[in-house]
Amino acid sequence: MSRSTIISVVLALLVLTGTLAGIPALGIPSAGMKDIVGMDWPGVLVGPGEVTPSPQLWLRVGVFDPLTDRVPLGFGLDTPSSKGVYLVQFLGPLSSDTGSRLEAVGASVMGYVPDSGLVVGFDRPSTVLAVALWRDVRWLSPWLDGWKVDPSLARTQGQIDLGVIAWDGSRELGRDIRALGGRVLTHQLDLYVVRIEARSAPTLARIPGVSWVEPWATPTFLMDNAARSVGARQRTDGGLNPDATTVWAYDNATDTFSGITGKSVTVDITDTGVDGTHDAFDGRNGRYTSLIPTQPLWSDPMGHGTHVAGIVLGDGSYR
Repeated sequence: MSRSTIISVVLALLVLTGTLAGIPALGIPSAGMKDIVGMDWPGVLVGPGEVTPSPQLWLRVGVFDPLTDRVPLGFGLDTPSSKGVYLVQFLGPLSSDTGSRLEAVGASVMGYVPDSGLVVGFDRPSTVLAVALWRDVRWLSPWLDGWKVDPSLARTQGQIDLGVIAWDGSRELGRDIRALGGRVLTHQLDLYVVRIEARSAPTLARIPGVSWVEPWATPTFLMDNAARSVGARQRTDGGLNPDATTVWAYDNATDTFSGITGKSVTVDITDTGVDGTHDAFDGRNGRYTSLIPTQPLWSDPMGHGTHVAGIVLGDGSYR
């Protein structure tokens, strides 16, 4: 066996076992600007950020230095069911063209993990080996199922509603979920709301198309005082104070608004969608355009767009 063959075999074994780290690069490609920081994968734990980069990776299941610490695993799941998905940590902070460099070799950035880590999808093992040889790659590992499930579920018993997020919104997970005894309550884009026994949560994480599993909570209103805190709404209800410190006020006594109310103003909201059935938008819905073919009109799978639209265009009933 030749020396080059031996090196290739060793590299392949290191990649497959998740122990590849610190191998000097032979050279790295350079491409255009592409900012990828901020595409947080949903299972990250908020860490110190890129301003003060550390060698640690911040996951919900634990914070660790992959070169010196034991890798934490939720429910002891050490299997890599999501084939082709890897966690790649760079010698941070990330450069502005990291995403473009990965795309140039056929890899795709699927999310960000602080500090200086990327969730990367590879379509062939040879690309994994090529990226592993980049001189700014600190550590590389197949994506493990133990990183895909919220550790708080270990303390949960009985039937529970879970939010199950797919790696790709085009993947159909319903059949796999039902095969495990789960019931899909709602499904839009990459989010499945599932009712299932809590003990089945680790099994859901073993589904190849699943990215993250966590307890599901019905969205509630938490922004009733946001307008006051930013200085837009007058802090004390009543007539608008003419001192120009705020732009509008609500009068409880007369159930009227004064100041800049937005009357007759048309506003565009470009976000995750809008729940057109919400009564706060009665008579206010204009035109809806979906940029995602699989998302129905006047729908909002994540709730963020409805939240934003309510701030800008709501009728004021939630105040």
